[in-house]
Amino acid sequence: MMKQIHRLGVTPKIAIAAGLIGILSGILLGLVTLWTEGSQRVFTAQKNADHIIRATLPQIESAYWEVDVPDALAFMEGLLQDPVIAKAWIEDPLISASVRDSAGLGNLSVGEAAEGGLPWAVRWVGVGAEDTEPRRFAMRNPRDGAQIGNLVVMFSYEDIGADILARSQVVLGSSILQTLLVTSVIFLLVQRTVIRPIARLQTAALRAHEGHGFELRGREQRLFDLERRDEISRLARAFRRTVNELEDSRDNLQSIVDARTEELVWARNEAIEASQAKSTFLANMSHELRTPMNAIIGLSEVLIRDGYTDRSARYLQDMRAAATDLSHNINAVLDLSKIEAGEMKLESVWFSVDEFLDAIMMQTRALMQGGPVRLNWDYATNLPREICADPLRLRQVVMNFASNAVKFTNSGEICLMASCEPVGENAVQLRLGVRDSGIGIAPDQLDDIFKPFGQADNSTTRQYGGTGLGLSIALRLAQQMGGDLRVDSRKGEGALFLLELSVPCRSDGTTLKQRGPLHIAGNSGPVGQITAMARRVGFDLVEETSGPCVAVQPAQIGFALGGAEAQRSLVDLPITHAEFLDQMRQLAPTQEDDPKEKEALSGRTILVVEDNRVNLSVCVALVEGLGAETQTARNGLEALEQVAQKMPDLILMDLHMPLMDGHRAIEVLRADHGDALAPVVATSANAAPEEHERCRASGFAAFLPKPVDPANLQAVLSDLIPVQTDAAILDRKAGLALAGGDNTLYSQNLARFHDQLVTWRSDLFEQVPTPVQTDLYTILHNVKGSAGTVGARQLALVAEQVEKGQAELAELDKAMGETLTKLAEAREVKPDTQPPAKGISLPLDRLAELIDNHDMAAVDVVQAFADRRRADHADLQGALDKLDFTAARQALATIKSNDAS
Repeated sequence: MMKQIHRLGVTPKIAIAAGLIGILSGILLGLVTLWTEGSQRVFTAQKNADHIIRATLPQIESAYWEVDVPDALAFMEGLLQDPVIAKAWIEDPLISASVRDSAGLGNLSVGEAAEGGLPWAVRWVGVGAEDTEPRRFAMRNPRDGAQIGNLVVMFSYEDIGADILARSQVVLGSSILQTLLVTSVIFLLVQRTVIRPIARLQTAALRAHEGHGFELRGREQRLFDLERRDEISRLARAFRRTVNELEDSRDNLQSIVDARTEELVWARNEAIEASQAKSTFLANMSHELRTPMNAIIGLSEVLIRDGYTDRSARYLQDMRAAATDLSHNINAVLDLSKIEAGEMKLESVWFSVDEFLDAIMMQTRALMQGGPVRLNWDYATNLPREICADPLRLRQVVMNFASNAVKFTNSGEICLMASCEPVGENAVQLRLGVRDSGIGIAPDQLDDIFKPFGQADNSTTRQYGGTGLGLSIALRLAQQMGGDLRVDSRKGEGALFLLELSVPCRSDGTTLKQRGPLHIAGNSGPVGQITAMARRVGFDLVEETSGPCVAVQPAQIGFALGGAEAQRSLVDLPITHAEFLDQMRQLAPTQEDDPKEKEALSGRTILVVEDNRVNLSVCVALVEGLGAETQTARNGLEALEQVAQKMPDLILMDLHMPLMDGHRAIEVLRADHGDALAPVVATSANAAPEEHERCRASGFAAFLPKPVDPANLQAVLSDLIPVQTDAAILDRKAGLALAGGDNTLYSQNLARFHDQLVTWRSDLFEQVPTPVQTDLYTILHNVKGSAGTVGARQLALVAEQVEKGQAELAELDKAMGETLTKLAEAREVKPDTQPPAKGISLPLDRLAELIDNHDMAAVDVVQAFADRRRADHADLQGALDKLDFTAARQALATIKSNDAS
């Protein structure tokens, strides 16, 4: 039964509850009514009976006093006429039962008490609750009022109870009907005002759940009226607001789900495409790696088999090209992995725009190898002299454009482009691009070419080769540099790739050297480009033809001196700024335009530490090709032994070796030799940034990744080893400055220094036995001071190193010989047989100032011009050698006096 009730709806449950409540409340109301009515009737009957008893009591008292029993019983019988008085009798406590019987007063009672009593239902409503309890009324003497007995009356409510019981059904029935009527009215009101609106809200919610809008129809729409303040209206408005929010949330969630589904589908498609692209990439990369590797292996086998022939040089060039191609492919994969891992570090350095463009031109020209495609250039005239960026990565991006243009262009033209727009005072928006007339790219394939591992289509990859990483790396590098790539292309109409980025700019810090007039002739070919190039390197363009002339042709450029018809030297186009300037220097050389003296490593010793035999041979060959002598070691322990025997000028050390690796070796070397340790350069195939940082922290002077690039090796060695140039052996400008700018005095100083140097060298190396330690230090001190004064910087440095124990006497002997040779080549060296010329007041004044300030530099200055054959000069030099500045001041005054006389 209860389960069935639980299954009913809210309305039936409320109806059942209302019925039950109506019945129970009707019963309760009837019982209350019966109880109230019974209580009232009992009370009234008791009150009436009490009045009757009290009215009859005097008569009963008089009859009993007079012992008139019949009258007394008659009066008591009269009391029984009242319906609630059931029995009455007289009690006399003063007369015993025997006396009462003897006096004829034995039975003074009337009526009979009810034996069964009232029903329990009548008793429950309060009727007859005291029917068994007698009530006593005191009887008194009519004369003196003394109590003569008690009239005992027994009440009975059976008639009232029977009447109440008879009416109870009617009362209860009417009460139940009344309450049911009331609850029915209340139920109808509740149904109309509560249940029905809630049911309508439920129906509207179900419709909203099915996808329809949330709305009420008919009179129920008034529930949404804001003026209604009842709970149901507030509930309806809150319900509508909640449903609307749920609908909005559902729509939002649906849109999010749709977006996520779309993203997942897109990601899935991208993953499938990436997987396919990677599969294609692996196949292409296998081809790209195996092709140069097969060429290297095949050509090396041919060289081993045939030995050296006329074709050997060509085979070696082809092997080098294949190895370079293989290295580029490996570097592309490594660069992509660095970019994806966020470990690609960019540097910001100032570099020349012209040198950068020249490098791009030369590399592109080398890639073309004299093919049928013409290489042209278009450089804006307002390009800055220097910019601040990462030249290596910038060149990598532009060279990717150029290499693609060379690869996909079989005829026509490739043009290198550079332009800029000012952005503020010290920055420009730089544009670097390459335009070609090659196969072009379809517009729907432009987005695919920037994806890793992919090209425009697989047929392109198969026909032209390539890894498909170049443009992806270029795009990411451009974005990391703060720029962007643009491409404009159509199938079969060529392509234009352009890099745009904002970079700081500045002039090169020097005034552009004016190189004189120049006439440019020609009506065809890149006349405008050559004109801009000539102005950029400092030439003034004129119309006359008597001076230097440049004749521009479509494929060549001619350089002539004496007019356009003079003998010309022809150079193939395209040409770089440096090549143009070099041709002009050869055409009309000047003292200012003499090329710098070639830096060489001749006489330098480099220790190569490498455990791999092939790598050791390669490093030794590269180093010896730069003019240096080499020593070799196979591990860190052998390197320690060789450095302990003789300190080389530089150590080229591999990091991964048996017994003792490079990091441990440099740790021991720095502990043993300290500041006297030569520069140590690390070499390793691990080119990760972490390895660079570790090497820098360990104390390596530089890092060279393997395979070692000869150009990088030469640059590192040139930076770390002081190059022996003519200027290093004898710096004329520095010596002339110390001579006060007097060329005659400087010539005399050189002659005296030559004679002194011959004497010192004889004292050091021709004495038997070896000079004592005191004489050695004196000579070294004099050599260092005198060499520094005349500008022999290299000799002064070696003398200082020998004095500190950082170099051997053999090195000093070698430096003395080189300096004497240089002095002999300088025709200013002559035996000084005459006293020094007068009029050297400027050095003497400077010397006087140094002596007054007790400056030890006076020792070096006096050695530059002192003549030992003059007693006054000898006194001055002796006083300064003893650092007796007072005696030196007096000796200098004597010299001035003697010179004046």
